[in-house]
Amino acid sequence: MLITSSELRQREVVNLVDGRRLGTLYDLELAPDTGEIRALILPEIEGRFFWRRVNEVQIPWSQVVMIGVDYILVESPELADPSYMSLHRRPAGEGREAKEAGTTREFHVEPRREREPKQVSPRGPGECS
Repeated sequence: MLITSSELRQREVVNLVDGRRLGTLYDLELAPDTGEIRALILPEIEGRFFWRRVNEVQIPWSQVVMIGVDYILVESPELADPSYMSLHRRPAGEGREAKEAGTTREFHVEPRREREPKQVSPRGPGECS
C-alpha cells in the first residue's frame, strides 16, 4: 500500500527511545539529485499568540523505524536528550540549500522500512524530470 507525501505529513512522529511524541511531520528534506528522502522536519513552536518563534528539528531518514497508519516511529537517542534539542534546533528554513531543479507536487511512500519513495510525476510513476 502506498501513501502520498501529503498523507505522510499528517502523521505524528514518536521517538521509540523514550516514547515521547515529537510532533506532527511538517516537511521532508529531499536529495535534489536522486529524490530520496534525507530527513523528516518537525516544527518546534515557542511562545504564544503573536510572539511565537518557529524552529525546526531534523530527524535523519536513517532513524525512521516504521511508518504506520497513524504514527511515524523513529529511534533517536539524541532527541530523547533535552539538551540536544535546545542545542540543535534552528530557525525554520535556515541552512537549507536553495537548489531547485523542479517542483515536487506529490509522491508516494510505502509505509514500511523502505528508504526510497516511489516517485510520481505528471507523466506517470517513475518518470520524473
